[in-house]
Amino acid sequence: MEEIEEMREVYNSFIEGQFAGFEKTATMIGYIVERMQEANIISGNVSISGRIKSFKSVYENTGKKAVDDCFGLRIIGPVEDLRKIEHEIKKFFIVDATKDHGRKNNSAYNAIHEMLHMKRKYASKSGVNYETFPEVEIQYWDEELR
Repeated sequence: MEEIEEMREVYNSFIEGQFAGFEKTATMIGYIVERMQEANIISGNVSISGRIKSFKSVYENTGKKAVDDCFGLRIIGPVEDLRKIEHEIKKFFIVDATKDHGRKNNSAYNAIHEMLHMKRKYASKSGVNYETFPEVEIQYWDEELR
C-alpha cells in the first residue's frame, strides 16, 4: 500500500508541476477556436472540454500502455470545422503523434487524437517555464461521435 501512495505522490507532483503549462495550452486553444468563430471561419457549433487523467486510471494502465496523455482536450464539432481548427492549431503547436481511430476496421469510433506541445516561441511569451509545458492529447470528435 505504501508503494501505491508513493506513486500517487509522484503523479500528483508531476501534475502540479505541469498544470500551469496545461492551463496556458488550453487557454490558447480556446482562444484560437473563439477567434475563428468570431471571424466566421467556423460555426458556433464547436465545444471544447478538458481533463486531467486521474491517478486511478494511470495506475490501472501502468505496464499495459504508455501513460502519455495525462492532460487532454476534446474538441467537438462539424467535420469541416474540426479540419480548420486542426490546421490552425498546427501553426502554434508541434504534433508529436497522431492516431486516426476512424481508419480502424470494425470500429464505429471515428476520432482523431493528436499528442502535441506548444512551440517554444509561443510558450516563452506566457511567463511559464517552457519545460513545464506538458504534452497534451487533443481529441477531435465529429458531432456523430458526440
